[in-house]
Amino acid sequence: MMLRARKDGAIEGNARVQVAGFVRSARSAGTACAGTDCAGTACAIADRPSCARPFLCAGYSLILDPTGTESGIIRTVSATGGSIWAAGYYTDGEESRVACLWEGGILMPLTGDACSAVAVSGGKVYAAGDFAKGMTRKACVWVDGERTELAGWFSQAVALCLDGDAFYAAGCVTGFENGSKTLPCYWKNADKIDLPVPDVGMANNLATAIAVAGGSVIVAGHYEAGGRTVACLWRDGVRLDLDVPRSGSAFATSIAVDGGTAYVGGYYRDGRLLVPCYWKEGELVRLQSDHRRDSVLTALFARDGTVYGAGYRMDERGERPCYWAGRRRHDVHGASSRMTGRATSIIVD
Repeated sequence: MMLRARKDGAIEGNARVQVAGFVRSARSAGTACAGTDCAGTACAIADRPSCARPFLCAGYSLILDPTGTESGIIRTVSATGGSIWAAGYYTDGEESRVACLWEGGILMPLTGDACSAVAVSGGKVYAAGDFAKGMTRKACVWVDGERTELAGWFSQAVALCLDGDAFYAAGCVTGFENGSKTLPCYWKNADKIDLPVPDVGMANNLATAIAVAGGSVIVAGHYEAGGRTVACLWRDGVRLDLDVPRSGSAFATSIAVDGGTAYVGGYYRDGRLLVPCYWKEGELVRLQSDHRRDSVLTALFARDGTVYGAGYRMDERGERPCYWAGRRRHDVHGASSRMTGRATSIIVD
């Protein structure tokens, strides 16, 4: 099935919304995992591509397996020239994870096992991710399929943007020189730039999204300090912590820039609940959610002053893919009551 921009996308005002992610069909309790039919809550959270089916939701149409693979996970989509590029990974016949891109229904395997982002410019296709190398992992960027290893001993690249002839990737690095702590960073081309954080804990320190606007490099992420996780924004290396109620933990997952305004998407913990939100130039905006169950925003898009998000909400069966237009939540159309999963990316045109 072709993965193309469709004419029947969900209309929010004059905007056409398309959401991508992965779902799983439910299985009977107590039965063994059946590969692509597996969908227990624990399995969904485990993020196993062998049990997942990628989807593209355009308006009222849910297209399962738009990538031509029966199992896999879409991490990010990017629209260019009327086509949608998808980045993610799938499971091969030996149950090994393979990083890949999809465009127009064509599968493009990459040399690695995790691809998290894609961008296209000047006729070149860029992708960011990481791969296993001996006893460690290495962040990398692929340019037209050719892999470039990024600096850092144990590293991960999860986001990507382009500015002229330069690529920027965001993620984290772990090394003996920092006491084996994981620290947030970004790369400009192959050069690593560390992002300043206080004396942090061992985990939850990650740059999750990156953009270049008005000559500034804007990075979103979070770090662990004082027994909680703090969402933050770095603008040209200067950190701004993002406030949430009750000084709870918060996680930044995405970034969007519209008209010079920077929006950071994510979620925070309010008591026992996870609450979806975004920050507009540091000011918290809470999104519609069930006040009794968790909701998580995983991706963000902004256009003409309207903010769109993708993610998932929890119900009695598990995770349900959804998206937000403004502050209002919409379930992904076509996902049956037996499907659990997550929306991981959103584009609007």
